[in-house]
Amino acid sequence: AIACNSATSALLAACEAADVGMDTKVLTTPMTMSATSAAPMFMGADLQYGDVEDETFSFTGPFHRDRDTRAHVVANLFGHPAYLTEGRSICDRFDWVMIEDNAQSPFAMCDGKYAGTIGHIGCWSLNIHKPIQCGEGGICTTNDDELAARMRAFINHGEHVSDRIGLNLRMPEVCAAIALVQLRRGKEIIGGRVAQAEAIIAAIGDIPGLRPPVVRDGCTHVYYTIPFLVEKNRAEFCD
Repeated sequence: AIACNSATSALLAACEAADVGMDTKVLTTPMTMSATSAAPMFMGADLQYGDVEDETFSFTGPFHRDRDTRAHVVANLFGHPAYLTEGRSICDRFDWVMIEDNAQSPFAMCDGKYAGTIGHIGCWSLNIHKPIQCGEGGICTTNDDELAARMRAFINHGEHVSDRIGLNLRMPEVCAAIALVQLRRGKEIIGGRVAQAEAIIAAIGDIPGLRPPVVRDGCTHVYYTIPFLVEKNRAEFCD
């Protein structure tokens, strides 16, 4: 777990570690916060967008084998995991790095594993409006020592430990101290948020044209937001 000053910085570090650069392709989702696309674009990548399904709004492909493709950046949107197990299998087969933008889904589960830990790299947010926050901050997680070393170097100018340049993306110590306390309370904070969301969904009940969130089998939802889907014409629904 490598601390940095924002989840956007975490995504930049992940892209650098994955060798994303000019003339490389990155596969990602068109439905997410702008940083999911901005980070690989900043590194010079050619973004390849796929489709999303209308239940959990997760990326569904298409996946194409391409020698210039370096990474698949997948977003666990609104608190629900994307198709992480399937995505990791495809990335391993194509020799891509799978980067999870897990800014919105801390403690969400997918097939018995935490979202953010199934890809090669997970990127997490500690921004002030996230469930676990320290004002501003981010985390990169990986179980690959080489990727970890490259991310550590990138967020600290590349000084002394790398022949590659980096940036100053370090997390201040005060933010780190707050984040550690928040993490110890993490499951309690998320549990309260889930209970509140489920109570709101139950209280709203069955309204024609309004579909409550769908939770896929084998997954849990941690409700960064409650993504209701308006299935009617917007004007008809408002009326």
